Amino acid sequence: MDWKKASIINAKRLEQALDVERFARQLAELPQARQAGITQAQLTALNEEREQAERQRQRLEKGEFRIAVVGLEKAGKSTFVNAWLGCDLLPAKSLRCTFTTTQIFSVKEETEQRLETQPKTNGEFSRLVAELNTVANGADDTRAKNAKEDLATIQQYQATLKEVLDEGARAKHFTNLEEIKDALRKYVADARFAHAMHEARLYTCRLAEAEGIVFYDVPGLDSGLAKHIEESRDMLHSCDAVILIQRYPDLRGAEKDLIKFAREGDRHIRLEDKMFVFFGRMDSFATREAFQRDFQHAVQAWREEANLPSTRIIGGSAGAHLVLHGMAESETLKDLGDQQKIAADLRRVTGENTAELDTLKTLTGIDAIKTTINHYLNHERVAIVERRCTALFETILRHSEDIYRQVRGHFPEDPDEARRRQDEDRNLAFNQWWSARQDQLKAEFNAYYNKEVSADFNANTLRGFNQRYEEIVRENMAKLPARAAAQRDYKFFSSMQHGFDPDAANREWREALYKDVRQMIQEIAAKLAVELDQDTQKISEFVTSQLWGSDRVRHLLVGDTRQFQERLQYSLKALFLRFVRPLAEALVRAPVNSQTRMNIVRDSGVDIEILDYYYPESGEILYRELKQYLRHGSKLLTDPAVAKNMFSGQSDKIDKIREILKNAVAGVSEQGVDQENRRQVVEEVEADLLALEYYLLHSLFDAAGFKAFCQQELENLRDRYLERMNDGSWGGIAGNEWRNGNSLMVAELPPELRPQTFNTEVSDRLRQLGIAIQQARHSV
Repeated sequence: MDWKKASIINAKRLEQALDVERFARQLAELPQARQAGITQAQLTALNEEREQAERQRQRLEKGEFRIAVVGLEKAGKSTFVNAWLGCDLLPAKSLRCTFTTTQIFSVKEETEQRLETQPKTNGEFSRLVAELNTVANGADDTRAKNAKEDLATIQQYQATLKEVLDEGARAKHFTNLEEIKDALRKYVADARFAHAMHEARLYTCRLAEAEGIVFYDVPGLDSGLAKHIEESRDMLHSCDAVILIQRYPDLRGAEKDLIKFAREGDRHIRLEDKMFVFFGRMDSFATREAFQRDFQHAVQAWREEANLPSTRIIGGSAGAHLVLHGMAESETLKDLGDQQKIAADLRRVTGENTAELDTLKTLTGIDAIKTTINHYLNHERVAIVERRCTALFETILRHSEDIYRQVRGHFPEDPDEARRRQDEDRNLAFNQWWSARQDQLKAEFNAYYNKEVSADFNANTLRGFNQRYEEIVRENMAKLPARAAAQRDYKFFSSMQHGFDPDAANREWREALYKDVRQMIQEIAAKLAVELDQDTQKISEFVTSQLWGSDRVRHLLVGDTRQFQERLQYSLKALFLRFVRPLAEALVRAPVNSQTRMNIVRDSGVDIEILDYYYPESGEILYRELKQYLRHGSKLLTDPAVAKNMFSGQSDKIDKIREILKNAVAGVSEQGVDQENRRQVVEEVEADLLALEYYLLHSLFDAAGFKAFCQQELENLRDRYLERMNDGSWGGIAGNEWRNGNSLMVAELPPELRPQTFNTEVSDRLRQLGIAIQQARHSV
């Protein structure tokens, strides 16, 4: 396979591998990939392969085969390139002369020949000066000396260097290399201009027989500038072959660095497969034995360092080649000597005694290394490049397949399946979290109930409820409509067709009052229901706070709020009626000494006794026995004889009630002949109303079992809370609040359970990588 075809095929293979790498890297860089065990080491390895594959692909697309010409400063790199080109083109003085990297491209046609120059940017130039200052102040005396000389040169030639920086990139076409000799030397080695140059590119048809060859000539690695070290590293990382111009038999530190860079940049091709060594300056040795000793020492060193075959190490002299071929200019001749001297030197070193110039020309080694390298280019480089590309292709696919398998073990390729699996995993994780959380909620609720509800019930809640009950009773008793003077008098006067009838007025007024009392019982029950509901709301509010403010909590605890209040009201009314109804019928509906009142006393004995049982020890003596009051009524207050007989000299203890009754009767109109009769009726009825209010306040609350009822309702809520916990209701609320993204809940959730915008990126990347791998494998 020829080079052009091989370049096209392998460039496409690498492009496929890079597509696979891109998908693998995008997948591996996702945060979720860490869950699958993808490591930074895997990403680093993939990235290193990508960098080399991308460099190789770019070279193949251009059809380039890059050969780096490297060596120490003054090792003879430029002289070697000149000898190769057959033109004393690049500067090769004994002093330091190469400041600028030169790339030499092989072209087919003379019309394509040109010289391109690319100056530094202002920023690059400033960084160069800063680096030179650093080196000049460094500990290495040799490098510091060179840097100081460079700084002095820059200072001296500021004007010309600025001209180069300002002129920008240029191109000069030529037919013969001699035409651009001065321009090239100006930009590469002339101190007045070269420091401002970034790169020079020479396109010539005299470089090589093979297509796409590019020579790189960079300043020596031991120049002292980090810029040159970086250029050497980058160039050796991206080159396909290396020609090392060796000056000394032993490999120096900088030369070993060059070898290191060459190895680092190409892990799939051995150094001995792409390395060539030109052991130069043969003509400078004093004897043939001295040359052979140093040359063999170099061969042994390379065998040990890189297992380099001896056929890849060629001794010679590039300068001698230029002189013997009549290509050397005066400066070169001044450094090396004329043809006669060079011929003598070669005879001495090689032991060749011929006077034939053509024979001596073959001893310079240039033709030998050109033949060796051209054979490599024409017969070996395709196989080497294919081996490199195959290794890159397989390594990238292997790393990518590893990532694919690891991630696929945790995430599906199908987005719907990924969504389902993620939902399942999240639901499972939530259920585990809720299982632990609900135990905490139970503990929190029990602590709250025991401290804030149960323990506080007798201390505060019941007392507050009782106080509110008393307020409601007093308020409603005072506001009985028929008790108002206007309504009372209306009843009185409406029964006076033939004069005032006390009995009829008494009965009619009592009937109206009894109706008001029954209505009052409902109102009191309703208000107490609201009061009790407020206590239940405290529990609801606590549970609501536990469940992150959910509006479903109260409904699950008590059901419909209105129905709950109606049930409380009905229950409280039922408790009331057992005692209030007979009490109200006896005290309000039935007049004193009426048969109805006597029947009620007879038929309701047990309930009346219960009221007496719950009557407080400190209560008014007047109401200590309800039956006694029912028999005598207001006479206990108004008839001193009856009071004296009943209370055995303690009648003074009822003076407070007498005063209250007196104030109530004081409002009776004093006009008319029936004033006394009206006063007696009012006195009797108001006394009974006072008794009713007193029993409501001091006996009925305990007798009716309001305390037990309140406790029962609060305990019902506690039991309902635990029931809802056990039947999953609170878990259902928790799940709803989680799915709805309740901010209060989110604040206490672990990160993996917090709201996430589901995306199919992992699955999409995984599927793309799988397709890319499959296509790449099928294309092989």
